Amino acid sequence: MTAKTKKQPYILIILWLLLGACLFGLAGSSYSNLCLPQASRGQERLSAEQQALMAEAQHLRASLGGTVWPGWDAAPIPLIAFNESRVFLTGATEPPADGWVSVPREQQRGGAWSRVDEEIEALGQPYYRQTLPDPQITPQNFTVKVGEAWAASLMTKEASDISLVDEFRQQMPPVLRAVIPFGLAIRLFNSDWYISALLHESFHAYQGQNAPQRLYAAEFALNNHENDYPFEDEAAWQAELQALQDALRAKTDEEAARHAQTFLTLRAQRRAALQLTAEQIDLERQREWLEGSAKYTELAIWQAAARDEQYAPIAATSLLRDFQQYRGFNGRWQNEVGQITRSAGSETLFYYSGMAQAFLLDRLAPNWKESYFLPDIWLEELLAGALQ
Repeated sequence: MTAKTKKQPYILIILWLLLGACLFGLAGSSYSNLCLPQASRGQERLSAEQQALMAEAQHLRASLGGTVWPGWDAAPIPLIAFNESRVFLTGATEPPADGWVSVPREQQRGGAWSRVDEEIEALGQPYYRQTLPDPQITPQNFTVKVGEAWAASLMTKEASDISLVDEFRQQMPPVLRAVIPFGLAIRLFNSDWYISALLHESFHAYQGQNAPQRLYAAEFALNNHENDYPFEDEAAWQAELQALQDALRAKTDEEAARHAQTFLTLRAQRRAALQLTAEQIDLERQREWLEGSAKYTELAIWQAAARDEQYAPIAATSLLRDFQQYRGFNGRWQNEVGQITRSAGSETLFYYSGMAQAFLLDRLAPNWKESYFLPDIWLEELLAGALQ
């Protein structure tokens, strides 16, 4: 009894220290949130860091893009970045056509571009800019047309980080918004992630160049039938997604093929059980073709850079404090594969189901991209053919 009594003061001290550490951590987290920027700085120009990101994305595509998609490396694809008040265009012909045309609605937006020749060391070439006609009317994160050119469009990294923090805050209960360290959360979305995201949109531009009608059809399929699709039946998708996840984690081709066949069988069963309409089935195939393939490309180009020992990022990437030279791919891959079974419930699931099928096709039918742009060819059909 005496020994236990003597230990109590030390236990209390430890508990008080732990409590103090927790309170100190919460205070620090709250303060760090207060220090997060509310708007992009220097919105009228492309920062040197943003220039480096865009230049590296083009360099990576030109260097290794052909190993991911034959011809993608040489395709002329301008890049657009936008923040809260400005739109910037790089890699365009001189002078570019006015504004941009939205896809798939084909609405003309914006006005004349003005050329910027100064402070372009990181980019290495002039760029163009204009003021947003309305903060709510942006090129969005997708592909747009500038004249006849298909361009990739993405919010600047600084504006994207601010937008992500706002999105995180909205998803959190009010009591947690002040203490969750949002600054740490957005570190997951580093420069490597941003470059791959920009190349995701670049692939959409490549889809537009090679199969514009298919891209338009995939966008209209979502616009016309999203509200009718049974996204709420998440349980119906789980076994199917699990089979895809197991296939990507398979150690042998035979095991991967077995799980791929299970996926196709479960897919047919789910569609029959839910009595999906032809339009709803078409929505699945269209979105996997469009967004699943772009998600695949986003990861495959990162993987190519990580594995190629000869690849060297451009010198300007030294400006990017969070750039890891693609060394974090394995961690990103594990996170993305783990996300497959958590993706049901929204249109995001087609990003993952399509991405998984594309990587399986790389493994089971390496020449599958020869048929990808042909009319009415779907990833699931290519996968079924690979298993015959």
